[in-house]
Amino acid sequence: MTREEALHALGLEISVSPADIEHALLDKVAQLEQRVNGAPSEALKDKYRRQLADIEEARAVLVGGPTAGGLSQTMIADLPLAQAAYTRSTGGGPAANLGIALKPGQTIAGRYELHEQIGAGGMGAVFSAFDRNRDKDIAIKVLLPQMLTSPNARERFLREARVASEMSHPNIATVFDVQKDGAYCFLTMELLNGQNLRTYLKNLKGLRKEMAVDDALRIADQVCQALAYAHEKTVHRDIKPENIWLTDDGKAKVMDFGIALLTSSTHALETMMSAGTPYYMAPEQLAGLGGVDGRADQYAVAVMLYEMLSGQVPTGRIDSLKRVRKDVPSAVSDAVDKALSQKPANRYTSMKEFREALFMSRLSASAKNFKLIGAVAGGLALVGILVGTFPAWRGVLPDRGAEASAKQEAARLQGEVKSVLKLVDTQRREVKDAVSAASRDAERIEGQIRSAKSAEERATLQASLLEAREKGALASEVEKRLREQLEGTNGLPAIEGGISAAETALKSGHADEANSKFNAALVTLNQIRAIPEEVKKQLLDSRSKLLAQVDGKWSMSGCDSPATFTVKDSMLMQYWPSAGLAEEKIVQVAANTITTVVVTPAAQRGKLFRYTPAGSRLDVEDVAGSRRQSLKKCG
Repeated sequence: MTREEALHALGLEISVSPADIEHALLDKVAQLEQRVNGAPSEALKDKYRRQLADIEEARAVLVGGPTAGGLSQTMIADLPLAQAAYTRSTGGGPAANLGIALKPGQTIAGRYELHEQIGAGGMGAVFSAFDRNRDKDIAIKVLLPQMLTSPNARERFLREARVASEMSHPNIATVFDVQKDGAYCFLTMELLNGQNLRTYLKNLKGLRKEMAVDDALRIADQVCQALAYAHEKTVHRDIKPENIWLTDDGKAKVMDFGIALLTSSTHALETMMSAGTPYYMAPEQLAGLGGVDGRADQYAVAVMLYEMLSGQVPTGRIDSLKRVRKDVPSAVSDAVDKALSQKPANRYTSMKEFREALFMSRLSASAKNFKLIGAVAGGLALVGILVGTFPAWRGVLPDRGAEASAKQEAARLQGEVKSVLKLVDTQRREVKDAVSAASRDAERIEGQIRSAKSAEERATLQASLLEAREKGALASEVEKRLREQLEGTNGLPAIEGGISAAETALKSGHADEANSKFNAALVTLNQIRAIPEEVKKQLLDSRSKLLAQVDGKWSMSGCDSPATFTVKDSMLMQYWPSAGLAEEKIVQVAANTITTVVVTPAAQRGKLFRYTPAGSRLDVEDVAGSRRQSLKKCG
């Protein structure tokens, strides 16, 4: 495989940066691992495994060398709209093989209800969750158990994570707590909306646009302020675009304090070099030297700022920013050059000093403009006139700040639209697979029923068959609703047309128009994403109403000693004064019937009964024996 073929396999251009190659490789592997894990047949699994082998070959061509013999040092990819519900392993297997067996709907530590997996990476997985104690949605980062097998590593991580939880700064992602639940160590933190800096840079690159100098400096300013505050307590050690979150309201937030300490320096060097991500690490970190301090973070911020303004990660002998891009102020270029010094002693002594050097350009520009106005206007009097009349002619000039903000918002929305579009496509395939899986399960169970050797075995299998059919009915209804929406007037073709029109508007400089079209696409896409939950809710409501009709007191004749029927979770509990307690598991709830299988008494275990509520009457049918009886409502 040639380099051009490898890049084509990843959908990348020839001039792509090493960092983009790394992210494309991780994304592609994640997608294929997920497909392998969810493939309904061995033939399909083999197809995806072959594609994984092709990507591994592309990785060898583009990066070189075999996959690292340990976990990637890359931080958890904190994209709320990340596609891959996976965790990278050294062997390429699914996350479950690595020990993260948590699933949506599960509760951990007795208070955190997991909603959905929203990201994954080399060190664990990220879930959105509901905190019962706080009564709010949060994010939970669950670390791979094998990252913490060493007592020293575990203690070091817990100590640093607690330091992170004690930090309170508007530009640092809030960590509420660090906890353990069995084999899992996890962080609880605020659930953020927006995207990380890496995604934003990739979107700009896709539009072939440069980041505005003011935008880059605004982000750098907030990151510097956050790190200046943090350096009073700790050093981050892994500053890079993936760990800078850009919120919807324009804030930059630094994430993942302390996680870089989970591996030894030697192992970190090996894995990061292999993965292609040493670019943001200071030379003293790469050398594995002790005593790393805040100047290592300073170096990383300088690399990041250079990348934001030039589009390239500085490697080897580099040109100063002012030579690469003419509109970069000299003060900014000089400050970045100094912060990129190979020796820590040659950098700024603190993050505060680095920040002040970066923003000297603005002070210098203000002073120069003031002198120029004074010289041309003949003194301060004219300056006063200009200031006094400014509101009158201000509207004639283009609002550069608003224009830049609109473009930034458009880039953010474009990234979000693309991510949600992928989610919808994944959702559609998963629902289709669920329908097929339910059908296969039903066929398999039907075959087992035909070859069952006893009546009890047959009855148990019939209960399983009803459960499989109920799952299939739910999946089929969801698939039907999705298909109707996606193929309708406002379906996928219309959505993709709107996205294309938005991208055209953005390339033409009409950012406001692009934002309007991107937002319209998002509204429709999110409505489609909500369909499965809507269908489930409708079916659950219908199910609850039917089950509620069974709750109460019933009798075969008079109401002197009625039986009490109670529905609890998936069980129908019956107490008969003459016979005692009977427990039946609810295996199917259809349009107007409820089917159960007897759990107790043991003599009737496995028998199927079908209940049909009809107002004050409850018809009961022994499914196998075809015996029917009507109960009368009492009370």
